[in-house]
Amino acid sequence: MSDHGLDLSPSLTSRWRLTRIRLQRRWEKLCQPLRPATLSLEALTHFLQEVGFQPGATLLVHSAMDAIGQVVPELSPFQLIQIMKNLVGEEGTLLMPSFPFRGREAAYVAENKVFQPFRTPSRMGLLSEVFRRMPEVKRSWHPTHAVCGLGPQADFLLKDHHLGETYGKSSPFARLAEVGGRVISLGVGIESFTLFMVAEYGDPRWREQVFAKEPVHLQVVGQDGKEFTYRFLPSKLPHERFYPLEMQLLAHGILHRWFRHGLVAYGAEAKQLVDGYAALMERGLTLFPTH
Repeated sequence: MSDHGLDLSPSLTSRWRLTRIRLQRRWEKLCQPLRPATLSLEALTHFLQEVGFQPGATLLVHSAMDAIGQVVPELSPFQLIQIMKNLVGEEGTLLMPSFPFRGREAAYVAENKVFQPFRTPSRMGLLSEVFRRMPEVKRSWHPTHAVCGLGPQADFLLKDHHLGETYGKSSPFARLAEVGGRVISLGVGIESFTLFMVAEYGDPRWREQVFAKEPVHLQVVGQDGKEFTYRFLPSKLPHERFYPLEMQLLAHGILHRWFRHGLVAYGAEAKQLVDGYAALMERGLTLFPTH
C-alpha cells in the first residue's frame, strides 16, 4: 500500500486486464480497415458522452484537431466546442491547456518572451486556440503553462495560477483534482497529460530530480498594462516512458481508453491519476530517467 492509499502491486486482476488490453489493440488493428472511415456528428456526440462529457462535469481536455478531423471531416473546432458545452451544460466547466509553446519548454523559456494572457496565442492545437479566443473564456496568467476555462468552476481553478508554483496547490492542475474533475484526451495520448507533473512536484524526492533548483524569471503583462515577474522552475529531465505507465494505469483501472473508427480517447479522474502515478513512482515506474 502506497502513501496515497493505493495498492498498485501486481495482481491477478491487473495481469488479466493487461492481457485483455493487448488483445483488444491487436483486434483494433485487424478490424480498422473494415470499419467506416468516418463518424457522424451524432455518433461523435455519443462517443463524447461515453468518454465523460456529462452534465455538471469539470473536464480538462487535451486534443489534436487534425486527428479528430480525419474521423469527422465536416466538424469545425467551433462546432466541437459547442457540442462539448452542450454536453456538460451550464453547471459544467471546460478547461483546455493554452501553453504558448510546443515541444521542449527549455527552448521557449530561453527566448524570454513576454507573456500577455489576453493576446499571446495558444500553441496547444487549433481547438485550444479557438477556445481561447471565445469572449466568455478565462485564461490563467501563468507565462508557460496557462490554462483556459469556461464554466462556474473556471474562476476558482484559474485565478491564482500565477501566484504559486506551476503545478502546486494553487494551480489549475492540482485544483482540478481537488474539485473532483477529470482529464480527457481526444486524438492524442497520455503524453499530453500535464497532471503527471503534479505528482512529481508534490513529492520533494522527485521534485529535486525533475525540476531545476534555480528559477527563470519571466515577464507577464496584464490587460491593464501592468507588468510582473514570475519565478519559473523549468523541468530538467525528459519525460518519455509513457507506454509502460499507460499500461499500468490501464491495468489498475485508473486510466480508461476508448477507440472508435480510428479516433482514440483517454480519460481519468484527476485525483486518481495523480495518486496512481505517485504510487507507481514509489515502485520505480517514472516518466523520467532515474539515477
